[in-house]
Amino acid sequence: MIEEGDAYTILKRLVEITSPYLGDDFFTKTVEAVGNLFDADMVFVTRALDYPPTRVRVLAAWQEGRILDSFDFDLVGTPCELVFNGVPVVIEGDVSRNFQAEKCSTFESYIGIPLWSRDGEMIGHYAIISTRPISTVAQANVLREIAQICAHRFETELWRLLIEGEKEAAYRQLQALNARLEQEAITDFLTKLYNRRYFSHRCDEAFGRMQRGGTCFALILFDIDHFKAVKDAHGHDAGDAVLVGVAETFRHNTRENLEVIGRVGGEEYAVLCLGDLDASAAVGTAERLRQAVAARAFIVGGCRLEITVSGGVAHPGSGDESWERVYARADRALYLAKKAGRNRVCAADGAA
Repeated sequence: MIEEGDAYTILKRLVEITSPYLGDDFFTKTVEAVGNLFDADMVFVTRALDYPPTRVRVLAAWQEGRILDSFDFDLVGTPCELVFNGVPVVIEGDVSRNFQAEKCSTFESYIGIPLWSRDGEMIGHYAIISTRPISTVAQANVLREIAQICAHRFETELWRLLIEGEKEAAYRQLQALNARLEQEAITDFLTKLYNRRYFSHRCDEAFGRMQRGGTCFALILFDIDHFKAVKDAHGHDAGDAVLVGVAETFRHNTRENLEVIGRVGGEEYAVLCLGDLDASAAVGTAERLRQAVAARAFIVGGCRLEITVSGGVAHPGSGDESWERVYARADRALYLAKKAGRNRVCAADGAA
């Protein structure tokens, strides 16, 4: 064990060994260095997991020449429990016989030092354990003094890691908040479909990609048939329920990577079909979505409502100078579908 004259040598050597390291590397190197310099059998440093502390996480542990994986343990029945009263603990012998949790060990002596944050909160501890007893009171005092000085290095690094952890958690929260705000900025608040602004952006992208030699696209516009009559007869909440139900039906019957859906007006929806669809295939997609809405049971306020949609389809042509031209032709096709009796799909080229 360490004698009084060894104190300066121990501390100087510990600083030399550990000063180049930070974070996990620091803890690993320090417990190893303390173990070797104190001629101990086990050294570990912990962080408290709750308050008042009943359980700790071992950040780094060294035992009999090897580094151990991190683990958690309960303080009850261990000498470490005494440390969390806030004072250094030196047990000169009989550790394995006097502590229930150590009955199966061969440990004799124990030194435990509390670790404090800069605002006075106990954040963990470190312990030096040996299978040999501490022989004299003087030696115990020297060991405690050196261990307390060593604790400052542990405290500084543990506090730094906790602050970094808080900063990282705050950064992740900020990222999550930004992601949520970005999603809200492009989403219709009621139906959770894309809003008109973002849908227009995706159409602009698709048209630009096509002009550069990329794949073609198609646009489908839908309008809920007799929607004003539904609201007049059943109320505003019923109207909202129908809007949400139609949106859900569209969402469940489309593929996110191939069809972009937006709510572009009060009861108007638009679908941007990607994947190089020709006009006939686009009409087929519109018809499939129309049938899905017609087949859905809309139960609002205990009443079953028969809800249908009309659709207009347009495919880019050689005379279209912008996606808005395609959109306008799809809108005219939608008007024709409504004029022809509703609950049907019409195409801008006359196919249906």
